Amino acid sequence: MRFLPLAGSLALLLTACSHQPTPAPEHQAGDITPATSQETRAPAGVALLRGTLSWQGGETRFSPCGSQQQWQLLADGSLTQAWQAMGQPESAYVELYGNLTLGDSRDSPLRLTSKRLNRLSAANLPQSCTETAADSRLILAGEQPAPWAFRLSGNSGVFTSDGLSRTLQLKEQQGQTTGAQQMTLMATDGQQATLVLTPGLCTTDGGQQAWGWQASLSLEGGEPAYQGCARQGHLLAQLQPPLQWRGHWELMRADLALTLTPHYESTLLLVRQQGPQVLYEGAWQPTADGLTVLFNRRNDMGVREAIPFRLQSNHLTADYRLLNGGQVDFDSPLSLVPGTLGSVTPKPAAADTPTAAPLPPSLSAASTADPQVEQALRDYFVMSRSDPHQASYRYGLLDLNGDGRPEALVQMNWCSGGQCVWLIFQGQSQGYRFAARIEALAAPFYVASHTQRGWHDLLAPGSAGSWVQLSHDGISYPVRTQGAPLAPASLLEGATQVSFGQGAWRHLP
Repeated sequence: MRFLPLAGSLALLLTACSHQPTPAPEHQAGDITPATSQETRAPAGVALLRGTLSWQGGETRFSPCGSQQQWQLLADGSLTQAWQAMGQPESAYVELYGNLTLGDSRDSPLRLTSKRLNRLSAANLPQSCTETAADSRLILAGEQPAPWAFRLSGNSGVFTSDGLSRTLQLKEQQGQTTGAQQMTLMATDGQQATLVLTPGLCTTDGGQQAWGWQASLSLEGGEPAYQGCARQGHLLAQLQPPLQWRGHWELMRADLALTLTPHYESTLLLVRQQGPQVLYEGAWQPTADGLTVLFNRRNDMGVREAIPFRLQSNHLTADYRLLNGGQVDFDSPLSLVPGTLGSVTPKPAAADTPTAAPLPPSLSAASTADPQVEQALRDYFVMSRSDPHQASYRYGLLDLNGDGRPEALVQMNWCSGGQCVWLIFQGQSQGYRFAARIEALAAPFYVASHTQRGWHDLLAPGSAGSWVQLSHDGISYPVRTQGAPLAPASLLEGATQVSFGQGAWRHLP
């Protein structure tokens, strides 16, 4: 085995991004501490993840063990250097400390930024993910002055060398989390040992593995120090929060089932009183006071959403969610408790069906103000924390979901090049609630008779005279027309043309 110095510049980056994110505050990702009753969960914003890396076409992807997800990886220097030292393999098994964030757009994969390498292996990829070392706090191995190994579980560890083994108890630990760590250990016969860990790459198995720590273990009696490599055990699952949570979202009239996995994947299932179930998919990230769930798929369509939860007294509580770069407050705090919704399982999305309700041939802007529409707009400005000053609007009413209550289609004067922001408010028994925001939508556009998940498709102008299809995913319409699929010409038959060009702009009173 050999040690790899970390000094010096790195010429190769394992990411195709053209810019680097703002560095996050230094986290205590390298803490190696005994398992005691005072021990806390993972350091804020940092998780120890296991999975496979693949390098294709200049881009690096990470897939958690046992998962089909692929996250974009922004590699730190230690991971880059270890990969170079192994001959730059196209795929490898990795354990790393990192933090997860949303991608740049609704269709982007989640982004994993590595902070420190724990282990990189170019061999035995399938077997590595099935290893079970979760009960081991610390794993060490070396060849000098003779082959040796040490495995620390909790406060007790077993040292082996030359066919002999002895139990060592952890008595004291000193040092800073970002620098060298020194541990004092005691054998059952009273012999004392000193273990020193230094952050730095250390290769083993003939260069086929790189571990994140260099280790030196000295025993009393003048014996030469044992030199080798160190890494943390897998996942430390006992430090993670409960993995099953349940709750209720009153505004959506839905029961919630949040599932976390030990490999930091997450799903959120909404079981609504009316309408199809909605399934969010993504990942979760530990934070200083709880965790954040991040989602980039909703009913198999791209989204960009996150919910920061506080963890207190075995409750998860959230005051807001992050939606497409903006903050949207919940009408009342979202609260989850450990548990499941019983036998509820995700249902497939409702089949696409044509609606029997006839649509009018066209929709023009309403000629009079509607106090309930105005109130919905005021609520939207409060919810989105935006200023209604100089904002103007015009609106029309059309039943988009076939429930007999018309939705309010609102065109805002936030326009550029003939493309404007449109807001859709769902009709309720009393008033309206926000349902969708569509940006850069040109008029006229069409409301098709065809429906998906109970809502009419919208047909928006595309390029070169084409039309693109905006389909409801059970929660909302897409935010942008860019990237939407082309609409077949048959959908224009019997569609309602929406054009407010002759309507007067209004200001909120």
